[in-house]
Amino acid sequence: MFTLQPQIGEARRKKEAILRNPEYSRSKRTQFTNMLQLESNVNSAIMEIASGSTEMGVTKSSTGDVDSPHVLKRNVEDIWKWLLEETEDKISIDQPNIIALAKKFSPMNTNFNYRQDRVHMKGLQYAPPNPLKVPELMDSVEHHISCQDINPLERALIAHFHITRIQPFNDGNKRTARMVQNLILHKNDYVPILIKEGERSFYIDLLESAMIAFKDRTSSLAPGSESCFTPELSQQERQFFSYLVAKEVSALDDVKDHLAKNREYLVTMGRQEPGVLYAGKKLIKGFFRKRDLNGRVKLNQQERYLKIFGDISRDQVETILDSKPGQYELKTITD
Repeated sequence: MFTLQPQIGEARRKKEAILRNPEYSRSKRTQFTNMLQLESNVNSAIMEIASGSTEMGVTKSSTGDVDSPHVLKRNVEDIWKWLLEETEDKISIDQPNIIALAKKFSPMNTNFNYRQDRVHMKGLQYAPPNPLKVPELMDSVEHHISCQDINPLERALIAHFHITRIQPFNDGNKRTARMVQNLILHKNDYVPILIKEGERSFYIDLLESAMIAFKDRTSSLAPGSESCFTPELSQQERQFFSYLVAKEVSALDDVKDHLAKNREYLVTMGRQEPGVLYAGKKLIKGFFRKRDLNGRVKLNQQERYLKIFGDISRDQVETILDSKPGQYELKTITD
């Protein structure tokens, strides 16, 4: 759909390589991506605090003071858990879920499904659409982010960009858009996109330029029409989406590196003498030490096994152990 297919394809290939690799632990992947997810969602809220917004919903306490980092983290984590439970049996997220999510973020969104007034984005020249057009525009967004024929990463970016540029709510639009994006990525085994507080100005500049360019490009089209989602993006739109895709690719590389450094193997050697296992342990430890790699080896002489943890492939383990006489059984631990 986008004219970003090389980057989109690269992200898809990296994701599939991680999922297919038999040496990467599924539990460690889940643990690490959950940590990235929380970091992404918390930074999404922190960016809005940094912008000086006066109504922050879950990022403000009842007294109007900014919540502590601990409270902010807990509130954002609770919203994410709620969103996962609400959409557990759904392939995609729909408008009722998006509306409920926005209401979780801000008490300013409790009276109506969508905003009833014109709004402005603080510090930006971009003017969001007339509130009368919002329901139709959100129908179109829901259609596209639910379309299973569109690459999941593209659907996530569509949600991020178009919910933000429509500004369907009185408050919390960007936080809502970024969490919907991360939910789509999560449901399709991608990694959450992390935008840190220090990147906010750069991110907002790209976002505003893309929104203005989209508005200029589609000003003669019917609101919400298919033509609004044409592959022929403006240069500014491509720059914004390329920025997000690059972040996804980088995050996938981080996951791959983490999993590669945390592989686990179990080596059993039947009735061989304990000295064979001990020699195998020394060889594996030497491999880690000489290459300055993270890794450790645990020897259980009574039960006659080695446990190997660290940045080493199965082929490398087999090569090292083949240098010692004796039969052994090597098992990759992936759960």
